[in-house]
Amino acid sequence: MGGDVNAPLGTLVEVGELFDLGQGYQGYLVANPNTGTTYVAEVQTGAIVGPDLQTVRQDIEEADPKTMAAQIGKAMEDQEKVVVERSDKFWERMK
Repeated sequence: MGGDVNAPLGTLVEVGELFDLGQGYQGYLVANPNTGTTYVAEVQTGAIVGPDLQTVRQDIEEADPKTMAAQIGKAMEDQEKVVVERSDKFWERMK
């Protein structure tokens, strides 16, 4: 899931290994097939949460747990508004 809070976008992606992000959160690395750029997608919501594992882990380590829980809750609500796009359209809009 990507896009913005007013127009969240989604697509289906193949995922591989599940990674520990810290504080009980997990995620997958997903790659933009057009550019090869990788992103971290949080497992509960599918939301893109950062550019790489190191950055996301550092952000989670420094984050307030209540703020993190609220952000995940909001992303779960946003899932209901997601417009699912074909992969090529999704990644074109996410560049």
